[in-house]
Amino acid sequence: MRKSFLLLAVFVFVNVAGIAQVSRFVAPHGVGKADGSTPKDAADFLDDKFWAGVQQALQKQPVTVNFADGDYQRAYTERTFVLQDIGHPTHRLILEGTPKTIFAVPAGHPYKPLMVSIKDAVNMTIRNFHFTGEGAVRYVLRVSSTKKKGTKNILLENCSWTDMPGVIAGAAGTLHETTSHITFKNCTFKRIGSKSGLMIYNAHHSHHLSVIDSYFEDCPGDFVRFRDKVDYVLVSGSTFVRTKLPRRLRAFISMPTFTNVKGRVETFGTNYAFVNNTFVDHNTIRSAIAFHHYGHNRNPGFNYLLTEEEGKVLTGGTAAEKKALLLKNFGINMDSVRIRGNNFPSHLDNKVVVGSFARLGAESKGWEGFADILDTVNDSSEPFDWEVQATN
Repeated sequence: MRKSFLLLAVFVFVNVAGIAQVSRFVAPHGVGKADGSTPKDAADFLDDKFWAGVQQALQKQPVTVNFADGDYQRAYTERTFVLQDIGHPTHRLILEGTPKTIFAVPAGHPYKPLMVSIKDAVNMTIRNFHFTGEGAVRYVLRVSSTKKKGTKNILLENCSWTDMPGVIAGAAGTLHETTSHITFKNCTFKRIGSKSGLMIYNAHHSHHLSVIDSYFEDCPGDFVRFRDKVDYVLVSGSTFVRTKLPRRLRAFISMPTFTNVKGRVETFGTNYAFVNNTFVDHNTIRSAIAFHHYGHNRNPGFNYLLTEEEGKVLTGGTAAEKKALLLKNFGINMDSVRIRGNNFPSHLDNKVVVGSFARLGAESKGWEGFADILDTVNDSSEPFDWEVQATN
């Protein structure tokens, strides 16, 4: 009797486990019945009705959508692959590709602003998607949100962006203050952009972003950018390699702001952790990690453009004097910037810098340039609480 009871318990457990996870299937074009129920009946990945059904299924259980081998270039040549208003706070949506799930950006087609858009989505994993091709595109994959809804808890894992000279802004990126808790893990970026282009371009108040155990090689711009109050940022265990000298010497990891006379007023974030990364450069470079401002002084309570005396503090003052100036003028609390365990090139001019430049029609107050601020960073072995949460 006891043995029968145990067998019944095992059967019930397996049965419950079996219905707890729903699998669906898509392909570059629909096949068979094209309803997504089986690999032989895979839906067209651009079928909006299919994704509406996925969203309905998520209300009851997690869903995995399996992407078949093949070329999904229609997201570029036909229309952007948009996943919007999708997800569930507890039932995870997984988009599962394979080593042969390719999103090609072929040359010879009109410029496109966006190929894959994740917007107002929650609790999603995108795994084993591979992007390549020479076509012109502003963003290949972008995670963004609207103010009223927001995007949160998105993991991009084991994805790659390779040989994409037509990228104008970013191979990937995040945008907007309601976009948060986005992680790039075990991702690869190689040879992105030609005259312009970044690998991961994050901007305009997105926050709680993580780049973990990823690999970056060659692009003309910053490798990873966190622009305009992008805050609570972790870059850990990643490798940055530059084999070619770009037109302008760029930092590997960059926190810039740009403020013109009439438009957006941009500000710095202050919560960063850059730990256990490796930086490789076969050329003479200025810096690996940079905070820098371009434009006008329109930031209430701060003075991003510096006088000659303030510049002398940054270039020749004590660590305490530099920290006080960074906090007063830029709002950057260096106690909240943890940089530790990184491997830098021996020929590197400066590891961590801050810069200020009167551009976009602004008038200089007396000092412009970059200053070494490595002596001001927090090099504690103890991670911040938000770091620990990001890696769990």
